[in-house]
Amino acid sequence: MSVDDPNKEEMRCPKCGYAYNPEESCPSCGHVLDGNGFTPIQAAILRVYAGGEYTGLLPTALERGVGDGLFEFLMDELGPGEDCEDLETAIGRAETIVEQAQDVLTELRKLEVEI
Repeated sequence: MSVDDPNKEEMRCPKCGYAYNPEESCPSCGHVLDGNGFTPIQAAILRVYAGGEYTGLLPTALERGVGDGLFEFLMDELGPGEDCEDLETAIGRAETIVEQAQDVLTELRKLEVEI
């Protein structure tokens, strides 16, 4: 794919904004991208979230919003814009997200008993 191809949406590195060929790493900052312009961590989210419903999504569609706030939050929080560039950081953040969601669920279940 050529970035200069007028029939293709311009693909940009999510870290530095440089136009790139999605089959390669970003020539400007060296950021590793998958074939659709996501980091390997984001690509893993795409594969499993909602049974893979968003597999094949392009970053430009995500920027416009897909109508799933939790999915968009995960893609953002575990993406390069939030400096989540290694697996250790991603796992730590995912664990924190799960713990906080569990706290909310526990509190909601308490309300269920009170209501």
